[in-house]
Amino acid sequence: MSTAFEVWLDEERQIIRQRLHGEPDLATFLDIIVQTDACAQNLRQPTDVRILVDGDWSGRMNRGVRSEATKSLRRPELKRMAIVNSRGMVRVVLRFMSIAIGIDKIRAFPNEASALAWLLS
Repeated sequence: MSTAFEVWLDEERQIIRQRLHGEPDLATFLDIIVQTDACAQNLRQPTDVRILVDGDWSGRMNRGVRSEATKSLRRPELKRMAIVNSRGMVRVVLRFMSIAIGIDKIRAFPNEASALAWLLS
């Protein structure tokens, strides 16, 4: 399955938005990181990065993507990442993963309103 994605800066809310459809391979995931970093440079406070991901995927990631995702989550400028995904199992797995790696700045939500409330709090 190919992956389609968009990354853009929500200037009003000062967050980076990502829309993802499909399972990203490593090259695609690295491209998402590059585009996210470019958006972060245009934030009023580039050291306060908050990302809203609208994701339509099953939650499976290959080892390379998982490794890069963990590195990305450990970056100090990333303050919070909210993932909107309607699949309950994906939300459970993401929460378990964040606890297992000791990172409490990523959460998954069933809808955008609750994701934004947490992300901007």
